Amino acid sequence: MKKTILGLLLSVCLTANAQVKNAGCFLRMIEPIKSDTLAYSNDSVQISFTFNNMNYFVEVEVKNKTNDMIAVDWDKFLIVNGTTSKPIIFDDTVIALKDVSKGKSQIAPKTKIYKSIMAKDNIEYPTTLYSKKYVKMRPCQIGFIVPIEYANGCKDYKCIIEAYIPKK
Repeated sequence: MKKTILGLLLSVCLTANAQVKNAGCFLRMIEPIKSDTLAYSNDSVQISFTFNNMNYFVEVEVKNKTNDMIAVDWDKFLIVNGTTSKPIIFDDTVIALKDVSKGKSQIAPKTKIYKSIMAKDNIEYPTTLYSKKYVKMRPCQIGFIVPIEYANGCKDYKCIIEAYIPKK
């Protein structure tokens, strides 16, 4: 009986910790897969997202699972909000240099990189990626186009995160 109760309690705790909550909303990936961990993984890469508590920047982690060099092309990386595609800037971008090329980040085999990003339009007048006030009315979707260059070409990974508040 004690083992059953302990197992049930442990499984409830693990399930509760799997969901990501930020800025009063729950977050989940809905594309390319459904995931409460905000991560997508295949044989080549793992892409994950972490939202900061102020909800302006998103930390993107790209892990190279191959035995070859790959690269992220930051100039082609987009944040998609509704019907608008926006180029990105990094957390350390200076306003005067916001239009300068961000280049590519090479990722060695079996390693990963992290970058904190936000939409370029937000550098002068920061706007949150989603607001609890509006998410209460309907879920909000934030999309990311992550361009990864391989030795034999480029693949764009489309990842969509949904902010929502569960109905009671």
